[in-house]
Amino acid sequence: MNDSAILCPLCGEGRLVEHAYERDFNIEDHAYVVFGLRHSLCSHCGEDITTPDQSRHNKRTIIEARNQAVAERDRAQRLVPADILRIRKTLGLTQVQAARVFGGGPNAFGKYENAEVAPSDGMEKLLRLADQVPEAATWLMRRAGLPAPSLTPCSREKECVVLRRLIKDSFRPTHSTASNFGSPST
Repeated sequence: MNDSAILCPLCGEGRLVEHAYERDFNIEDHAYVVFGLRHSLCSHCGEDITTPDQSRHNKRTIIEARNQAVAERDRAQRLVPADILRIRKTLGLTQVQAARVFGGGPNAFGKYENAEVAPSDGMEKLLRLADQVPEAATWLMRRAGLPAPSLTPCSREKECVVLRRLIKDSFRPTHSTASNFGSPST
């Protein structure tokens, strides 16, 4: 598009001249810069105008840069083998028990801790959750049929209230009959 041929829609006298700019963004304390954004300035009144084409371009550019920033942030925050070992030891689990609690098979944690295999994103999220929210660790361990350790209280009270309710509800006795399959007993 040749913006120099477009008249300013505000003053009607100047021509719009396209310029590129950059803008700083932040995702969960991960800063990034988006380059190549476009806008136009009126040569007469100096008004800053973004045309519909420029707006579409900017939206695509921002989405692409955000996706790249999220990927970079996630790579930087990946659990390393020492983190996985620390979490497992903090929970008092053997590698086989950790596999029962989190999944991944009986040899998975040996491979994670020796950097032979990287855990999946889902596995990392479960490990982080168990590490940062003690009630979640308790719930996961009980679901695997293991005794839960006494851990420090949850620091995020709002989330912990929800987790306590889930833990309580998941261990409520149920009756499995044709009339009330899976419903809590009264």
